[in-house]
Amino acid sequence: MRRDDICLYLSPDDRAYLVALVADRNTRRKLVWRADIVLATANGHGTAEIR
Repeated sequence: MRRDDICLYLSPDDRAYLVALVADRNTRRKLVWRADIVLATANGHGTAEIR
């Protein structure tokens, strides 16, 4: 479910950096997990969807 009341905006550079972290196979799993959470939140997904 998309949430419109969440206001997390990422600049294109920040979004590209996080996507690159997730795509890099050498990134630690914990960091990938956190980057995925930030990207999902920026896309408007709620807490229940992110789990």
